Amino acid sequence: MPPVTNPFPDDPEKAEVFELGYLTGFQDPAGNDSNFLPLTPDLLDIYVQGAEAGREDAHSSPVSDDAMKWVAKSDLDPTAESSSDEAIEHLTVFTIFKIAEELTGKAIFGLFDLIITAVGIQGNVSPEQFRPLDDDFSEDFNGPDPDEVFYVAACPRKDHPQVEVGVSPDGFWSGTASHDFKDALREAMHHEHRESLIARCDTGAQTCSVVWLAEPTQ
Repeated sequence: MPPVTNPFPDDPEKAEVFELGYLTGFQDPAGNDSNFLPLTPDLLDIYVQGAEAGREDAHSSPVSDDAMKWVAKSDLDPTAESSSDEAIEHLTVFTIFKIAEELTGKAIFGLFDLIITAVGIQGNVSPEQFRPLDDDFSEDFNGPDPDEVFYVAACPRKDHPQVEVGVSPDGFWSGTASHDFKDALREAMHHEHRESLIARCDTGAQTCSVVWLAEPTQ
C-alpha cells in the first residue's frame, strides 16, 4: 500500500511534529511514544498520530519491492548476547531504500545546512539545488560507496544541548559524513533520540533523501 501523506501541509509546526512522530514510528515501531518531551497536549496528539502512521508503513513493504521488509531499529539494539555495533558490523543481504519523501522532506531540508557542512560541500548550496532520490530508489548494501556519495546520521529534533558536538545554532544534530552506510547507521543507533535518521547525499547527481534498511521477506 502507498505511504500516507502529511495531513498538515499548511501548518509548519504541526507538519514538523507529525514528521518527527512518523520517523519514530517507522524506524522503531515497537517503541513507546511517552518519552518524547516536551510537547503541548495537542502537539503530542499529532506526534502520536505521526508515529501510528509510521508504524503502519513500517509493516508494509518498500513501495518498489514487495519481496522486501523494512528493518526496525529495535532489531539492531543491544541484547544480552550482542551489541548493536556487532549487529551492524555483520549486516549482509540488505538493501537501502528511500523513505517516503512527502513525510521526510522537512526533516532533510530543515537539516540541510548542517548536512552539507558535514559532507563538506563548498560554496553557496541551497536545498533547491538538490533533488530527492527517485521514489523507487534502492541500492544493495555492499560496503563503501564512491567518493561523491555520503551518508550522514542526523536528528531533526531541536532540543540538543548547544555544547554537544555536531549541534547547530538551531538545535539540530548531525554526525560525521561517511561513504559507508554502516558508519552512519552506527552513529544513528548511538544517538539518544529515536527520531535520528540517515541521509544519503550524492554530490555528483545532486540528490539527497532519507534512506533506511530493508531485507528479504524470506
